[in-house]
Amino acid sequence: MNRFEIILKDTPAEIEMLTTRALLAIAGVASFVYVSEKNYYAGTGLGLLLLLLSFFVKTILNRYKFNRLVLLGIAAVLTYITTGSIAFAVVLLIYGIFFKFLQKKIKVELDSTAITIHYVFYEKRHNWTEIKNIILKDRLLTVDFESNKLIQSEIAEESFGIDEKIFNCFCVEQLKKIPGNN
Repeated sequence: MNRFEIILKDTPAEIEMLTTRALLAIAGVASFVYVSEKNYYAGTGLGLLLLLLSFFVKTILNRYKFNRLVLLGIAAVLTYITTGSIAFAVVLLIYGIFFKFLQKKIKVELDSTAITIHYVFYEKRHNWTEIKNIILKDRLLTVDFESNKLIQSEIAEESFGIDEKIFNCFCVEQLKKIPGNN
């Protein structure tokens, strides 16, 4: 029995980038507003650093492959140092942990009985009778449903080893088993 497992490419949403940028900017502003007199200069400098991080967050995360949770952890520590408030730091850490939890990649499993798509919080099982066509070409997976729903996504690097010809032949075989398909 053939079985395939394909990991879909993770495309981070722009909203996550904007939220991270906004949280860093808020932390920077909070550092300016709530800085204590005894560490005024350090607070102002760290607040400025947080604001700069908010402007360059996309570059830091994408180009330099910096971990978002580590960046938010650093921001949380800097915010705590400048403001003395644990609340700001906790909000940054909770967002970072929440984002890390939701960053699970979508996995598609195919076998002779069904196609199962594993999302972040649930999985959806589709019988082969629900599928009109499925193809993997040039690292792009396309699933065309009988209901005219279409799923199309690039596959992740972990799945590059799948032989497209063998995969597509397997899918054609499964679709031919359905009565009325030849």
